[in-house]
Amino acid sequence: MTEEGIKKNRPSRILRGIALTLMIITVLLTIIGAVGTVCIAIGAENYKGMEALVPYKWLYKIFVIIKFIVGIWGIHVIYTLFKGREKAYRNSLIVLIIGLLVAAAQMTTSHFLRGKTMPVDMRFYVTLVTLIVFLIIRIPSIWPKVDFTWSKENGSKSTVAGTAMIISGIITVTTPIWASSSHITPDGYNLVNEIAGPLLYGGISFIILGITVLLYSFRISYRQKLLNTRKQISHVSIRN
Repeated sequence: MTEEGIKKNRPSRILRGIALTLMIITVLLTIIGAVGTVCIAIGAENYKGMEALVPYKWLYKIFVIIKFIVGIWGIHVIYTLFKGREKAYRNSLIVLIIGLLVAAAQMTTSHFLRGKTMPVDMRFYVTLVTLIVFLIIRIPSIWPKVDFTWSKENGSKSTVAGTAMIISGIITVTTPIWASSSHITPDGYNLVNEIAGPLLYGGISFIILGITVLLYSFRISYRQKLLNTRKQISHVSIRN
């Protein structure tokens, strides 16, 4: 592809990158949400301020199961998106729609029982935005340019994956902060601290891995540009 062609398709490529990054973040939030809900689903009676949820632990167990299924399936779907597999886009929509419905159901339940919906509503809105972006991509005039088959770029996958990993790592590490509003017990204890260790180590690992992938991507891009420059110089020399 010529430099002019690359510049022409850059907005669509950026949209694809945004869509994939949002998809990764959505799946991550779904899994974190499932892990966080386990404590309530199993032992809501052990935490102050959660007494209203005790009769509905069975419902929260269902939420946990569905969220884990959606999260695990979402990981597979992300893999197929990066591999350019058939039906990857369709499966992405299914994951997003199911995730959105489950988030809405849990958000409504938490609102009526506790009067609080964070951090479920954050997951709901992120999933909604991701779904909207994926629907925009399917507009006939945009779809052919987005190129989910990755037929024309080599370094784009690494750039998108690395960026998404870093953002996901930051979200994971800061979970005890942005999720604390609905997890503080009457005696001031933050329930998110129950899984603070895994969140910290997992988040740092994501950030380090993301930086590594980005450096690898930049290295490939630099070598490709250097190779193209040499070819152009060689072509000009032959013509002269």
